[in-house]
Amino acid sequence: FRHSWWRRDRAAIDSVLQAVFLDSKRLSRFRDCGNASWVFASRTEPGKYKVCCDSCRDRWCRSCQRDRSRIIATNLRKRLEGSKIKLVTLTLRHRDQPLRSQIDRLLDCFRTLRRKPLWAAAVLGGVAFVEVTWNAATRRWHPHLHILCTGSYLPQPLLSGLWSQITGGSFICDVRAVTDLDKVAAYVVKYASKPMNTAIYRDQRALREAVDARKGRHLCITFGEFRGWKLTTAGDGDDWLNIGTLCMLREKASQGDRDSQAVLDCLRRDERPPELPEADP
Repeated sequence: FRHSWWRRDRAAIDSVLQAVFLDSKRLSRFRDCGNASWVFASRTEPGKYKVCCDSCRDRWCRSCQRDRSRIIATNLRKRLEGSKIKLVTLTLRHRDQPLRSQIDRLLDCFRTLRRKPLWAAAVLGGVAFVEVTWNAATRRWHPHLHILCTGSYLPQPLLSGLWSQITGGSFICDVRAVTDLDKVAAYVVKYASKPMNTAIYRDQRALREAVDARKGRHLCITFGEFRGWKLTTAGDGDDWLNIGTLCMLREKASQGDRDSQAVLDCLRRDERPPELPEADP
């Protein structure tokens, strides 16, 4: 049941990965994601269980990206606690250009921005997430950056003017203070776990371009004082006890073992993940 909640979109991704990567190891890992599953019981919260498995960790696997985003959110909470946090959003004007070119341009402009005195004086470091939306009606891409950073006051009007100068006319940007670490986690879960808006899965040509454009790219970027920090390193391994394979528990439950059935019932209650929280506009 790892992938049941996004079965239809997963089939669309599988088709495109097969076309782009043919019979590669990546395609095999994507298809085998969720095999060899083990059940773990929490050592600190009785009655809490989770399933761990052989995961593909593919950026297009929404189940793996959900797992990844939770780890990032947990690590960010710890790293940002007690800091003055800003959420900065940087956008580019719509252009009729391939997605790969637009992402290259966005990241190049962001690198230029980080070298400017205004940014360097106000921002100590942070994490930037690339989000890409697809407009099916206009058939246009819209890549933009969501940045969580620490530092001092960053005046939005000055940043807007500087960003327009760097990009050649893209002046729309947003700066807001974030005081609630749970909100930070909500932003991270949304931007780190969803590679595209769902409209992309209905258009095979656009989906293939998106897969190709993101190939080999790091779209979660650390910079400044955060550079080199491992965002996706999990640190809760000692809090869980392996109680056996999922297949073993299912077999025991089928033979009438009530404890095994109770564990499976707990897992099934969380079978369909809740909708990802939407960030503020």
